[in-house]
Amino acid sequence: MGPTIIIDKSVLHQLTSDEVRLLNKLYNINIPEVLLLEIVSDLYKNKKYESENVQALQRVAQKLDIPFMVTNVRYPELIANSLSGQDNMNVRKPVLKGVSALQIADGGYCGIIDENPYQERLARWRKGVVNKQDIDEALEWRKATQNSNTVALLNNLKDQGLKFNKHDNLCDVIEDVNTMFGLANAQPFLIEQIVKTTIMVPELGQEILNRWNRLGRPLLKDFAPYAHFCWKIQFCFIYCVNSGICGSRKTDICDLQYVMYLPFCDVFCSNDVFHKTFAPAVLLPDQTFISGDELKSDLASILATLSEDPTFNMKTLRGFESIKPPINENSFTYKMWKKYTTLMPDNRFSEIVEMCLASKKREQNH
Repeated sequence: MGPTIIIDKSVLHQLTSDEVRLLNKLYNINIPEVLLLEIVSDLYKNKKYESENVQALQRVAQKLDIPFMVTNVRYPELIANSLSGQDNMNVRKPVLKGVSALQIADGGYCGIIDENPYQERLARWRKGVVNKQDIDEALEWRKATQNSNTVALLNNLKDQGLKFNKHDNLCDVIEDVNTMFGLANAQPFLIEQIVKTTIMVPELGQEILNRWNRLGRPLLKDFAPYAHFCWKIQFCFIYCVNSGICGSRKTDICDLQYVMYLPFCDVFCSNDVFHKTFAPAVLLPDQTFISGDELKSDLASILATLSEDPTFNMKTLRGFESIKPPINENSFTYKMWKKYTTLMPDNRFSEIVEMCLASKKREQNH
C-alpha cells in the first residue's frame, strides 16, 4: 500500500472514475466525514432540491465504488479521546472505528472492520436513490455553511479577554499562536475552553479536568497532542480572519474541517483557494501538499503509461490487487512512494490487518 492521501470534494469532482480507481491502487485513501457531507450537500446546490442534483450525487458516489474504502473516525470524537488519554496524533493512517484483530488457527491474524456507516448510503446514492435523512442532512449542511460567521466567533473570543495581534502573513500567525500555546498561564483557559466547547457530557468534562490536575497541569501539547493540534488550528484560523489573510468566505470554516484530519495522512490534495493558502503552512515538514490539477495530471500520465504496457490488464483497476507506480523520477506519485513507502506489499490486506493490530494495541494501552 502506498502513502496515505486525503482529497477534498474539489479533487473528487475533478478526477475521472478511472483516475479515482488508480488513486485507490497507488495510495491509501483516507476519507474524512466532511468529504461525504459535502457530497450529499450538493442535493441542495443552488439553494434548492432538484432531480439534476440527485444525478450529480449519483455520479460522484459511483466514483467512490472502490475496494477498501475507509472513513476516518470523526475529529470531535478523536479530540475527546485525546483529552481522555487515548491519542492518535500523527499516525499517518486512517483511524478506524469498529476494528478488531482476530487470531486464527495458524497463529496469524486477520483484520475485521465493521461496515462503514456510509457504505449503505453510498450504495443507494450510486443507484440514484436518496431518502429523507440525505435531504435533511444536505439542507442542514447548506444552512451551516451559509450561517457560519467567523467574525462573530472572533468577537466572542475578544469579549472573553483574548487579544489578537494583526499579521501580514500566515507564518507570523503560526509563530504567535505557538507562543501563546506555550505559555504556562494560558493553559487553564485553553483546557477549560476546549472541554467546554468539545465535551458534551459534563461528567466526562470534569473527569478530563481532574486528569489534567492529577498530571500536574501540563502543557496542552503534552497532555493531549491531537486536541492541541486542532485547537491551535482553530486559533490560527481566527487570527487569519482577524488579519484578513484568509477565512473570509463563509465556506472556509467548513473547509477547515479537512485540516483537522491532516495528522492522519502523508499527502493532502485540494484545489480549494483556502486550502492552498492554509494547509501547506500547517503541514509538518515530512508531509506533502499537492494541488488537484497536479495530481490529476500525474494520474493521467500513469494511466497512459499503463495502457501502453501489454502486460498490464486495465481491469486490474477494478479489482483488489495492489499495483506499484511505474518508475518515473518526474512522477509525483513515484516520488511519494520513494518518500513514504519502505515496503511495497503486493496485497493491501496485510496493511489493513496492521492497522487493526495498531488500533487494538492503542486501546489496550489506555
